[in-house]
Amino acid sequence: MLPETVVDALLAHVGAEWHELPERERPAGVWLREHAALPTEATVLAPATPLRRVWFLDERGLRPADPWICARFHAVHVVQLWCQRPHGEPSAVFAGVHLVGLAAFAPYAAGDEVYLERLWGGRRGVGERVAVDAAGRVRVRQQLWAS
Repeated sequence: MLPETVVDALLAHVGAEWHELPERERPAGVWLREHAALPTEATVLAPATPLRRVWFLDERGLRPADPWICARFHAVHVVQLWCQRPHGEPSAVFAGVHLVGLAAFAPYAAGDEVYLERLWGGRRGVGERVAVDAAGRVRVRQQLWAS
């Protein structure tokens, strides 16, 4: 698991980015997920990467959440094994600006770098390889993808 100082810096970074989004482009809330370590060469978060901890951020602030609630949200709104929207219906949660944003981070198996992704909706999504410096600032080492 990541050191608490790194986790705190990542949570603060995502929270600040969410608060800085224009109001019309800001999801009402955000699931923030910490996952187990990724292979050093990973450029995306694999769906099977174990979930370690979860927080939810909205106007009331950041608070820890039950990982099973987040997993249920993911199953109902993302995976949808029972439905798959056969007629191309738009998602009620993820069309345009997301009603609920998604952010995740996971350490890489070797070194001090962390995978960090944020999905706000539309063309506001990014996955990056980052590091947290001694002052607690998140520094982008490489942009891996953008939507």
